[in-house]
Amino acid sequence: MFLNNIVRTFFELMTTMLSPSAKKHMVLRTLWELGCLCCVSTSSVSARSRVVEDTAKGLTVSLSLQRLQGEKDPANFSEVVEKMFHVIPDDDDLYMDAGPERCRTCAVVGNSGNLKGSRYGPLIDSSDVIIRMNMAPTSGFEEDVGSRTTHHVMYPESAKDLDNTTTSLLLIPFKTLDLQWITSALTTGSIKQTYIPVRSRIKANKNRVLIYSPTFFKYVYDTWLESHGRYPSTGFLSIMFAVHICDKVSVYGFGRDQYGNWHHYWEDDNHGGAFRKTGVHDADQEHNLYKMLHLYLFATMSDL
Repeated sequence: MFLNNIVRTFFELMTTMLSPSAKKHMVLRTLWELGCLCCVSTSSVSARSRVVEDTAKGLTVSLSLQRLQGEKDPANFSEVVEKMFHVIPDDDDLYMDAGPERCRTCAVVGNSGNLKGSRYGPLIDSSDVIIRMNMAPTSGFEEDVGSRTTHHVMYPESAKDLDNTTTSLLLIPFKTLDLQWITSALTTGSIKQTYIPVRSRIKANKNRVLIYSPTFFKYVYDTWLESHGRYPSTGFLSIMFAVHICDKVSVYGFGRDQYGNWHHYWEDDNHGGAFRKTGVHDADQEHNLYKMLHLYLFATMSDL
């Protein structure tokens, strides 16, 4: 904890004068130098690298959400957060167990069709933390994608039931309404629509619900993506989450398949390319960052 505070203070002082590109390389260098001693790979990173994370609090967070989504009339942010934390736990010390003796391995499993026939399942399941996202199924695909899930990343429009009580739901709030939705989905079920119809209720262990910090969201968008695209993809946000809580990160199922197609591993449509066509996310910018992160941090980056 003491090391965390020193590095965080140093980083905050230094990065006020740096460009986004310089910040990225400084963070990568810091993460590399702080790699835990018990990990074999020098790509190890950990929660002691929380040199870049701010706690999601108050007006700053509210403005971050409004800036990213252009919210014109959001609900009172403080009231929304207060109600939410009456339903889910507010644990400030989560993942703050970093140290040279710890080596937490993480697998971030994307949804690309390049996972078909990969047989990565056993390798993925051997990780301490296994992060999946959106509608990703495992049943019927265990040989290629594994069967275990410790964290499932979603937002209201991509929500699904979680099949067991040990999986943590990690909500990415793209707008203030998303925070209201998670409260509703775990209690009254009163919110049934955002900009499209959404699930009014979800099956999840409310004691294992996590909220992705909007301030950290803004940091990823401004510093890493340099404001490219409308906002980061769920995949990129999931990878950045892993980079900051894990000592060794492996990434699977991102990018095209072997034929150059963009689609999900559970779909038969091999020509879906919505991710690259909408302009919501800058796929090329994220792809380049994945390659840079692979050089510095990732133990495995499959089929990029």
